[in-house]
Amino acid sequence: MIKEFSFKQLIWLLPLVFIIHNFEEGITMQQWLGGHSSTIPNILNLQLPLWFWLHFAKIRTTSLIIATIVPSLAILLIPFLKTNKFPAYILCITAWLIIINSVQHIILTLFLRIYTPGVVSAILINLPFGLLLLNTLNNNQKWILPKKSKWFLLSLLIYPVFMLAIWGISTLVVKIIFL
Repeated sequence: MIKEFSFKQLIWLLPLVFIIHNFEEGITMQQWLGGHSSTIPNILNLQLPLWFWLHFAKIRTTSLIIATIVPSLAILLIPFLKTNKFPAYILCITAWLIIINSVQHIILTLFLRIYTPGVVSAILINLPFGLLLLNTLNNNQKWILPKKSKWFLLSLLIYPVFMLAIWGISTLVVKIIFL
């Protein structure tokens, strides 16, 4: 029998989900890029110099740290908010973002036909957790259910903006640290 989780339990589990997934990406990305830096450009028909991959690795590590800390702090503040609906909106979008990221990892792995950093935790932890979070929201917040497609579409729009923002902030941090 699957245990039902409360909102508070799911909120406290979210940072752990981020940490595990970003840790897998972080510890495998450098080696993966080193072993596939010539393969990926060929598959994607790109000609990228070695310095790009080295710079990418620095920014990627910084972005993983930011992508772990910032959402974790934001989500851990939810229990302290006065309103009941705002946290549910945030959790709904967060669930869809986790699912979208997991699907992205799976598609990239299938497309490249090789392991890609983050795919194991995406399949074993993030995708099930994102679906559990959505299911819990749907069972406990009936007003979200009729608007499910709206939240999915909004999350699809937010995802690239979120990723670009993290990348931009990471680029600035790397420039400040390494210059």
